[in-house]
Amino acid sequence: MTTSTTTEHDRDLRIAVEDELHWTPEIDAAEVAVSVEDGLVTLSGHVPTYAQKIAAGRAAARTRLVSDVDNDLRVHYRDETPTDADIASAARAAIEAQAAVPPGAITVEVDDGYVGLTGEVMWNFQRVAAVKAVGQVDGVHGVDSRITLSPRLDADASETTALIRSAIRRQAILDAATIHVHASGDQVQLTGTVSSWAEKHQAELAAWSSPHVNHVANGIVVRA
Repeated sequence: MTTSTTTEHDRDLRIAVEDELHWTPEIDAAEVAVSVEDGLVTLSGHVPTYAQKIAAGRAAARTRLVSDVDNDLRVHYRDETPTDADIASAARAAIEAQAAVPPGAITVEVDDGYVGLTGEVMWNFQRVAAVKAVGQVDGVHGVDSRITLSPRLDADASETTALIRSAIRRQAILDAATIHVHASGDQVQLTGTVSSWAEKHQAELAAWSSPHVNHVANGIVVRA
């Protein structure tokens, strides 16, 4: 691909991402800037809530031909920002309201609007649920999740690899032939190629569903 073709592709992709941001009703994209280089999208500027920052990143990622997203958006609240104590109280309540998260498993600390989460849960979807719940709280500027997973069940690496490969083959949007799985202990590495960020993310979710996995390194490359 020549430089001029690459530049044209990036320009078209930037326009597509901007259109997707403005099309998504939960995002106020008036102060969001989009830049693209070789399929990598960078978001900069301001949004009024942390939830919108996350939504903007997802909107960009689901746009066709996006390889990855660097979300540099800053949160700029238009109204009076709640105190750290108010944010902490609301964050704890939000986590407690999540049926997926075991009661008392997560500790919340807040410093200048940035929320730190610690604790231990059994499954990755549980810590994802906690982070997502806190991200919806008014006043939050960022979330730092240090939630760990409980030690995993011992399993043969080849068995774990086979089970994850089977899970990937069951996914309608995935071409299992282009995705490679390597397990070592409770660690899994994904490599290969897919045609969209959504496929890359779906493959990672399939790996996280294994009861033997404590870490997933997603090295899958998105290619047009």
